[in-house]
Amino acid sequence: MVDIERLFASVELLIDRHDQPWSPFVGTWSSGLESFASSGDRPNRRHHEETRLNTAINTALHQVSRGNFRNQNLGDSIKRVIDAALESIDIPDVSVALTRLRHEMIESLAEILVPRNDVSYLGEFATLAEAQGAVTVATLNYDRTVELAAEALGATCDTAIETWLVDEHAWPSNGIRLLKLHGSIDWVLGVGDGPLPLTTVRPLEDQERATRPAIVFGEGGKLRSEGPYLELLHRWTRALEESDRLLIVGYSFRDDHVNEGIARWFNQAENRRIVLLAPDDLPDGWQAQRRYPVLARLVGVNRSQRPTDEPPPRRFWHVQATARDGLAEAIQIAREPNAWARLATE
Repeated sequence: MVDIERLFASVELLIDRHDQPWSPFVGTWSSGLESFASSGDRPNRRHHEETRLNTAINTALHQVSRGNFRNQNLGDSIKRVIDAALESIDIPDVSVALTRLRHEMIESLAEILVPRNDVSYLGEFATLAEAQGAVTVATLNYDRTVELAAEALGATCDTAIETWLVDEHAWPSNGIRLLKLHGSIDWVLGVGDGPLPLTTVRPLEDQERATRPAIVFGEGGKLRSEGPYLELLHRWTRALEESDRLLIVGYSFRDDHVNEGIARWFNQAENRRIVLLAPDDLPDGWQAQRRYPVLARLVGVNRSQRPTDEPPPRRFWHVQATARDGLAEAIQIAREPNAWARLATE
């Protein structure tokens, strides 16, 4: 299967390939890359480019014959003339096609991420919010499944994207407080008022097409300063500090800035607990340490250092199921104090 975030990251890197810090160390790019550039009749363009280069060379030779380089280095002078001609040649650039591809990929998300199946199982968050007054849910997804599940139950679900960025205390007193750390398909970027440039975000209006969707898409560079992303991350870390239980649903532990927040929160107090809801077996062994360092360490927190040591209290619990099948169970374990009182070896 294609990792869509890795694919998108590759497209972005290729668009800016000449501006990367390692670009000076790349001798040449694959000639097949530029073959994707759609720039009209390529044979005619090549003839046009060759004509301009020949003109530049003839001009340089003409100046030599007239003695214009008598007091200058001939080779350097000709090189300057030819370099200027080459810079003016309109060479086909695949970056244009790749930029168009990036735009199409982002726009297609709005259609792809429309839920095709029943998402009522996410209503468990609304039930939890009703039981304890409110619940903070942070998501890395761009879709609206949590909002739709809450709407179906008539429950409050507020991203506060229009209010709390101005007033951080504008959270509702009950219901689901939804933090969409990487943006949302129904948000759009804009330019704020004021003497200095500022990126803003607002919900899409009815029938509006998102020309600049407010999402962070790609394997790298997800921690961005423009838009609401830093503020959203900050609000999530503050919500963690107010909690002693964290339920993680289907997260792959591939985002460093999220992993760092989890690690800081977990390490600060021994009474903090994590429930992981994921259908796959947990990684183990040295390869897991390399590929999933945070998750591999998390798996080991319940183990004793030596066989003679008393087993430590349980701090991590894995519910091996999909979100559809196991969300209710995972929430129940996270909320049940007696479950955590048992020893890790049980």
